[in-house]
Amino acid sequence: MIDPSPEVLQTLRDCIEQDPTVKYFQLAAIQRGCAGFLFTLVPVKSASSESDMVVIGDVPFLVDCDFMEQVGPLTISYTTDKLISNVTSSLPAKNGRRLVFSGPRISNACGCGQSYAVR
Repeated sequence: MIDPSPEVLQTLRDCIEQDPTVKYFQLAAIQRGCAGFLFTLVPVKSASSESDMVVIGDVPFLVDCDFMEQVGPLTISYTTDKLISNVTSSLPAKNGRRLVFSGPRISNACGCGQSYAVR
């Protein structure tokens, strides 16, 4: 389950409105950082065969089922804490705030907050 805040959903809607070629937002994790993984959330124009589409509100996300099984439920929100940012995103920061992912199985094991580990 993915639970983006209303503000995050609006940011994603705005991205689609500004670039109508964007059809989805790919949510994934890449091996990177001292804790193991880094979230990615990027706008994409077409779906890959490895991803499943999940619509939240009216925003379409592409996610890998294995990824979701590994990380469990996720909350996506904005933070003002400049030391915490466990996501790589081409989405704009909102008023100096950056995206942050949290969930019961996510551990921000990295001291700088750039990467996470799964419990």
